[in-house]
Amino acid sequence: NLVVYMYTGEVDDHCEPGTFMRALQMIEALRETDPEGYGGVSLTVHPDLGHAFPAGEPGKGIEAVTAVRRNAFPDTIVWEYAEHPYPLPDAQDKTTRLQQRGLYWLGCERPADLMQVRATKKREGDALVVTLEVTGAFPEDFTILLNPTMLGDAKKVIVKAGDAEHESMPPPSLAVMLDTYDYRCDTTLLFDRRVTISER
Repeated sequence: NLVVYMYTGEVDDHCEPGTFMRALQMIEALRETDPEGYGGVSLTVHPDLGHAFPAGEPGKGIEAVTAVRRNAFPDTIVWEYAEHPYPLPDAQDKTTRLQQRGLYWLGCERPADLMQVRATKKREGDALVVTLEVTGAFPEDFTILLNPTMLGDAKKVIVKAGDAEHESMPPPSLAVMLDTYDYRCDTTLLFDRRVTISER
């Protein structure tokens, strides 16, 4: 749901272009089934360029990514969680990785390693319906974060996960607002209520 602007030199001997080209092939395969989620990804390979900026960069890239406003509440989210993502740290690393506990309007304090979640939201009548498709272990505390922008005039929230269906309309909560602001420090991704799903 974001613009990703990549470029590489065909003869770059520091960051091998084949890595980027393989990544783009994988993204293009995903794009076939989910064009809205991967439509903003591009790669340009510059012939005869080594490990250097091509002409006009990084200015062109900065213009490209700042010209598009992010969709902060996309209808579809794909979240793949890795507890120990590559590259793994070595003995000289002085910092540790920040573990992700959420993505857009999804949250999870104890995500399962290697879980893949596809979450979709849509309006059906007077309800906001959220469907979770989880591959791998289902986390213990999966949370759907909500705010007035997402809810509109919906009277209830229905969460479907596996064979289970959970219906509610949680009340606004200052604690949820403070918690979500503290996690991201992002005033756009501020939520005032949550629905937690503990099992399928």
